[in-house]
Amino acid sequence: MAQKRALIVFPDEWINYSPSMLNSIVLLTERGYAVDLLSFGFSHFNASKVNANHTHITIPFIVYKWLSKIKAYDFLKYGLLTLLLFLKRNTTYGVVIGVDNIGYATAHKFFKQAIFFSLEVKKNNYFTKCLQQGITHCIIQSAERYHFLFDESSCIPAQLIVQNAPIIPPHFNVNDAEINARTKQLVYWGNIANFYGIEPLIDALILLPSQYTLTLRGVKNELYNTHLQYKYATLIQAQRLLFNYDYVPQELLLNEMKNYYIGFVMFDFSKIKTSDFNCISSPSGKQFNYMAAGLPTIGQDIIGFAPIAQNNAGILLPTFDAQSIVTAIIKIENNYNIYAHNALKASIHYDFKRSFTTAIDTVLGN
Repeated sequence: MAQKRALIVFPDEWINYSPSMLNSIVLLTERGYAVDLLSFGFSHFNASKVNANHTHITIPFIVYKWLSKIKAYDFLKYGLLTLLLFLKRNTTYGVVIGVDNIGYATAHKFFKQAIFFSLEVKKNNYFTKCLQQGITHCIIQSAERYHFLFDESSCIPAQLIVQNAPIIPPHFNVNDAEINARTKQLVYWGNIANFYGIEPLIDALILLPSQYTLTLRGVKNELYNTHLQYKYATLIQAQRLLFNYDYVPQELLLNEMKNYYIGFVMFDFSKIKTSDFNCISSPSGKQFNYMAAGLPTIGQDIIGFAPIAQNNAGILLPTFDAQSIVTAIIKIENNYNIYAHNALKASIHYDFKRSFTTAIDTVLGN
C-alpha cells in the first residue's frame, strides 16, 4: 500500500522560522503522511533544514530587490510556483495546504481540496484570486484576523483557529515544571531588525542594576547589527548586552528558552503604521514559546499580544519606553511565580497539536 502524501505550498523563504509550518510537518508525519514542501525566496533564511521532501526555489537576493522595486516579485513567485505545481498535478495528496494568498491560489489551481492556511492577512490581488477560486476551510490564528479577511466577502469558509504555538508534550504537568526565577537574563527572541522596537528595550537595560543582562537571539540584520554594536558598545563590553545568531531547531527551542528570565515582544510603530492590521493583530509565535518555557512576557498593548494579558502571563504596555519596561519588570518580579505558572497553563490551552489535529480532522471529516 502506497504511503499517504501531503503537500504544503509555502510561498516565502522563512520556513525555518515558521513554528506553525514546522509543527504542521511534524504532525502530518506522525499521522503517516510523507510531506512534500514547496517554498520560494532568496537564501537569507537558509530554507534547507526542514524535515520534509523539500523543493525550494531560490532566487538571487539582488534579483529579489530589483523585482520588489518594480513590484514584480509576487508575479514571479506566483508564476514559478504554478509551474512547479503543474508538474505535480498528477500526484495524489490526502492533505494539501496552501499558505497565505499565493500559496493557496497556486495550490488550489491543481488541488481543489486545498486548505487555506493564513499566516499573513493581506487583501491584495492574490487574495481576490483566492476568493474567486473559493475557500472551504481557513486555518487562521484568531477570530479578529478571520473577520478582517472575510467579513466583507461572500466567501465564508469554515474558521479553524490554530495559534502559532509550540507542541506541548502529552504528559506535561504545570506543577512539575521548573521555574527559573534566579537568573536576571532578559531575552528578545526573533528577527533582530530596526522595526521591532529593540532599542527601548536596550535603553531599559541601562536603567536596571548591573546583574541584569539582555540577550538578542534570532535572525541577524547586518546593517542593524552594526548600528547596535556602535550605539551600545559600553553595554556590550560590560557583557550586559549579548547577541546570539545561532539557529535553534524548533524541537530544541523551549529547552533553550528556559534558561532566561523574562521575554519580550514588540514593534516600533514609528517605522510601522499602526493601521497595518496584519502587524498589530499578528499573534507572534515568540509569545507562545515564552509561555511554554515558563517565561513571563512584556509587550505592547495590541491585538496580537492579547493572549499575554488574557492569561495574566505577563504585562502589556500602552507605551513601550524604557521607564515603562523597567516598571513592568519590577511588577513581574514581585509576583514572578504567579506569572510564570500562568504562562505554563496558557501554553496547554494553545497547544498546537490539539488545535491542528482538530482542524485537520474537521477538514477530512474524521
